[in-house]
Amino acid sequence: DAVPLPKYLLQLYRVLHPEDQTTKEEDLTIVTLNRILVRVMYNDLGFVVGNRLIVLVEAQSTWSENILVRFLMYLGETDHRYIEKNDLDVYSTKKVELPRPELYVVYTGNRQTRPEKISLKNSFWNTDDCCVDVEAKVFYESETGDILNQFITFSRVFDEHRRLYPDDLWKAVQETIRICRDRDILRDYLGQEEAATIMFTLADQEKALQLTIKREREEERVKVEAKAQRQLDAAEARADAEAKRADAEARRADDETKRADAAEARVHELERQLAEMKT
Repeated sequence: DAVPLPKYLLQLYRVLHPEDQTTKEEDLTIVTLNRILVRVMYNDLGFVVGNRLIVLVEAQSTWSENILVRFLMYLGETDHRYIEKNDLDVYSTKKVELPRPELYVVYTGNRQTRPEKISLKNSFWNTDDCCVDVEAKVFYESETGDILNQFITFSRVFDEHRRLYPDDLWKAVQETIRICRDRDILRDYLGQEEAATIMFTLADQEKALQLTIKREREEERVKVEAKAQRQLDAAEARADAEAKRADAEARRADDETKRADAAEARVHELERQLAEMKT
């Protein structure tokens, strides 16, 4: 929530589009989808400038190209809401006008050898021959002092202090604010009285969300394992039933063989008796 301050939002836009020095704060409209994808996306920011839809998503220290799928879902929902809000008819012959998306990942971990851009078709299917694609530019920590790098530095300081004080989130928040203000990082935002409360609330919500995701994944794992066990039990039961049927068939075949042998022996005995009677 630091970036949506009008001054910061304009600074952010000018980091992305330094060629545009005419856009003003009032030209920016925030369209962030608050929690609509609560289980797959958070710490996101979306805003419209003219005919552009700019979406930034924070990717924390754990790198995952699945963020491209999240972008795809986000864009679908954003366009859906835009169409409804503007009463556009997608079934008419007239082409509807949609804002052109620009997608950015703000990565707060170490860059190492990670790319400047990531692409859905290349990351997931490793081909250019694909009718669907999502491409995003990735921003990493740098030596610049612009608003975007300030946010990355702020996030890294906060993450570091959450690790230092795992059982005292309020302490981590206060230390992050102190250090960042001393380093002139997001000073206006962190100078607000409610900044600490907002940070604490967001971090607490994020922690709760992560716990919820972890619990849901565990529940899903248990369901999958239970289903697999049921399938295995059913397969074993079918195999056992088949074995029993095969055993019964074998016994029936053995009985038939014995009856046939007995009948043949009886025929031989009768033939022998008949032969004796003739002599």
